[in-house]
Amino acid sequence: IFCFQNWFHEISNAKKIDHDPLILIKQKMKTKFTIRFFILFSLVAFCVKAQTITVIFHVIHGSQPVGTYPNLSQAQINSEIPVLNDDYAGIGFNTGMYPSNAFTTWATNTFIASSSIDGLGRIGIANTGITFKLATTDSLGNILAEPGIERINYISKGWSNPASFSSFSTFASYMDGTIKPATTWNCSNYLNIWVSDASGAVGVLGYTPFPPSTTLPGITVVSSRTTDGCWIYAKCVGSFNTCPSGTYAAPYMYGRIVTHEIGHHFGLLHLNSCTSTDYCNDTPPMGTMLGTPTCTSSSYPINVGSCTGSVSTTPDGEMLMNFMSYSDDCAMYMFTQDQTNRITIAFANSPYLNKLGIFSTGIKESNSTNFNLYPNPTNGKFFLVTNGKKATLEVTNLVGEIVSKKDITEQKTEIYLSDQSPGIYFVKIFNGNSVVIKKLIKE
Repeated sequence: IFCFQNWFHEISNAKKIDHDPLILIKQKMKTKFTIRFFILFSLVAFCVKAQTITVIFHVIHGSQPVGTYPNLSQAQINSEIPVLNDDYAGIGFNTGMYPSNAFTTWATNTFIASSSIDGLGRIGIANTGITFKLATTDSLGNILAEPGIERINYISKGWSNPASFSSFSTFASYMDGTIKPATTWNCSNYLNIWVSDASGAVGVLGYTPFPPSTTLPGITVVSSRTTDGCWIYAKCVGSFNTCPSGTYAAPYMYGRIVTHEIGHHFGLLHLNSCTSTDYCNDTPPMGTMLGTPTCTSSSYPINVGSCTGSVSTTPDGEMLMNFMSYSDDCAMYMFTQDQTNRITIAFANSPYLNKLGIFSTGIKESNSTNFNLYPNPTNGKFFLVTNGKKATLEVTNLVGEIVSKKDITEQKTEIYLSDQSPGIYFVKIFNGNSVVIKKLIKE
């Protein structure tokens, strides 16, 4: 989903836009469906699984030395991981500002599950159970010189400067059509985050397609295996709190744009408006979607009366402290329980997410002598010689797509990849409880 924020306080003093012009959810709340989804959320609230996500930052630069914008320093990139871990655990920067009476009236007057309410009667700050770590190996199993970082020089690749595009549509087309397909790592193993400079005319600080096949309502613009992941404006990566030497776009200098975009990657929508829903019962409606809360005090309530009638924001105002709102970094510090439940459903169903937290950080080639591939490299036809035992063979490309699969019953089997592009493939042989992986090069 596209996340429009105030584009660079350092460039313009313009006010934030009144609403997201590309907001994708324009459906009115439907009572029966909302209740039905609430029941589903209540059921999953007790089965949230801990997930550890392996992250790879693809840093796109134009030959600048490491540490010179946009070729961000390792320290600035590393500082994003503690932000994510704290934010998704519900203990992030400024959670102590959460008012003691936050949304208590709204929670009392609305059909809210007790699992969403804390001991003070407030909408509780949720712990999603998700943690993040930097990748230590690449997709071939090689140890990374800088954990979690792949530096990509667009000049040596013959690509355009990402900052040369003057509209969101042309920029996104370039990222999704050129950079992402050529640099993505297997999205079942890694959370891909692309980091680059961008022109202010593009008008976004980040954008992320939704994961496919989540079964969640409200999902549009889903990713493919070559576009899955987040793009983040480079000055919004990392935290000034722990890496003050970094290059940031105030007030987006505490890593919360990444938190927000990963929320979309996990299936979360922007918060309810007065006439649409994010399918989370414990997030109050927002009439403005924006605000300028103070980052040194609770600033509560905010935008009271922005919605009226059955979805009133009186007297508790809007939940601008929610990560899926459009607040400044220092003012966002919470997910809710229903948002956590929605994430859980996405992980259970999406083929890109349901293995993300359990796969290893890389693919290592096996040295088994029970299986042999030749010729390797191949021009499209190769032979697999086995020990004669029955097995199943899968051939996958670098982004994890299965391009060939068959049962092996003979000692020597012929396999064709004539319709596949030249490149690196992985041949996986499943034999009982063991898996052997061989790297194959097609010329």
